[in-house]
Amino acid sequence: MKNEGKFKRICAYCNEVFFAKQRTTNYCGPVCGKRGYKKRKKEELLEENLQELHRDSQEFDMDLLNKKTYLTVKEACAYLEISRTTLYRLRKMGYVPQIGIGAKVLFKREDLEDAFGGLTTIENFE
Repeated sequence: MKNEGKFKRICAYCNEVFFAKQRTTNYCGPVCGKRGYKKRKKEELLEENLQELHRDSQEFDMDLLNKKTYLTVKEACAYLEISRTTLYRLRKMGYVPQIGIGAKVLFKREDLEDAFGGLTTIENFE
């Protein structure tokens, strides 16, 4: 029989049935293996970014941020609960006004509230 010594498996990426030579094989071929690896790494990076965002937002006391007039980049990200990349993108597009003091960038809390006042999603910016 042709399939002797082989294990019937289901590909972890494309869900196709295949026969593997080893018990530990998860993918039906190199293409699915590479795609599965990329997908797994992307998910790990996303999870890591979410944990970092959550950790950064917990570093700051929200009551203290509500009392401050000017916020740093990290504080503004924690206040708005967005990533630093998103804040920089919105700043570059002109939606979020900034104040530059030397090399330091500050955001006025009231301006952030005005910019995000009636928005429910970021899609309203586009």
